[in-house]
Amino acid sequence: MRRAPGDPEALRAAGEVALALRVPDEAQAALDALAKLMPNDADAQHLLGRARRMAVDAAGAEQALQRALLLAPGHPGARATLASLQLDTGRYAEADALYQQIASRNLVAGRLG
Repeated sequence: MRRAPGDPEALRAAGEVALALRVPDEAQAALDALAKLMPNDADAQHLLGRARRMAVDAAGAEQALQRALLLAPGHPGARATLASLQLDTGRYAEADALYQQIASRNLVAGRLG
């Protein structure tokens, strides 16, 4: 990231590695920068939501995940992450509604062959 601070792919990779290593501060730093650079990228918002959730920032995580869903309403990762966050915060009915939406999606279109 130090070699290419404005490179979206470097920021995305750094954020994903930090998420995988469970280093929330590094993940948040990289993914905040990515989201600022690419504010209309649903995947960047989803990753940022995951990083904020890992950093125990429920409000910030929900904001990023809602932004991801605003940009891409069918984003499965953002839906699942938001539903999981809602479970963790005791919002069971909201989580159930999201899980129902995920379960009812037409999976045939996503099959290979």
